[in-house]
Amino acid sequence: MTYIVDIQCSKSDSTSFIPLDELGLSHDISAKEARVYQRIYQLEQIAMNRLSHEAMLKETLSALVSQHPTLRQQTGYLFYTKTQTHNTCFDDHWLQKLVESCGLRHWKSVTLSLNHCASGLSAVHLINRMYQNGETAPAIVLSGEKSFAPDLNKMTVGVLGEMSAACLLSPLDGQWHITTSRVKHLSRFYKNPENMSTAEKRAMMGDFYTGMLDFLRTETLSEPEIILPYNLNLPLLNRVSKELGWAEKLYTTNIRQTGHTYCSDVFYNLLTAETQHHFKRALLFAAGMGVTYSSLGITRH
Repeated sequence: MTYIVDIQCSKSDSTSFIPLDELGLSHDISAKEARVYQRIYQLEQIAMNRLSHEAMLKETLSALVSQHPTLRQQTGYLFYTKTQTHNTCFDDHWLQKLVESCGLRHWKSVTLSLNHCASGLSAVHLINRMYQNGETAPAIVLSGEKSFAPDLNKMTVGVLGEMSAACLLSPLDGQWHITTSRVKHLSRFYKNPENMSTAEKRAMMGDFYTGMLDFLRTETLSEPEIILPYNLNLPLLNRVSKELGWAEKLYTTNIRQTGHTYCSDVFYNLLTAETQHHFKRALLFAAGMGVTYSSLGITRH
């Protein structure tokens, strides 16, 4: 079995929520673009973190370890999940140094990236498989990124924000029992959309929607009480949820308030949804170009 023991996210004193019309320098968003994001995608503001990339991750990981100090004496696995390939230095062992600086001196660390935001839940799926195959050590999924160029901070269907998350998993006990975990990859859409022909883009967008429907349709059998998606493309999410009969269950608060925080979306959504709603069963899902769909079904333990 696999359990979510705890989730920690960026602290409030290091995170600011910036209105779209104040993102001209960091995101190169014009007044016209801001109106489009507000009208079509219902974006109001995004989360921005004042700390450096490494300090942002360390703050959240340290908070998790402080809540569970016995982790310092244990062995375990830490998976840092990310979307960008250019924002970390692979030659200076920065991640292992970060892990050890938080007191996890007996832990092994690794970076996992599928080049999109479904990497976070895909890492949880991998850990779930590890536990099914006999692994007994605790594991942490760490996420959170910063983009270093304005033109990378915005997407056609959303705006990128900054939020780190650390999710502690265990095969023994926890707050949430992971009842199902699934990952599906449509390998024929491996190209960067910028390098696709018009016909390929059209095929991808059509298959992306139908593929998401097919992937999520089996989850309707578990009758989740709340749907916690990734924070991107609200019109598409509304269309999917309406088709599947989930229109009243879809949690969209953070899409409007924080933007798309890379792989941290679903972890932050679970953390905040718990303070706003009462539920015992939830479905978490994310999707990314590539195309990959990832999901978790969880029940309160």
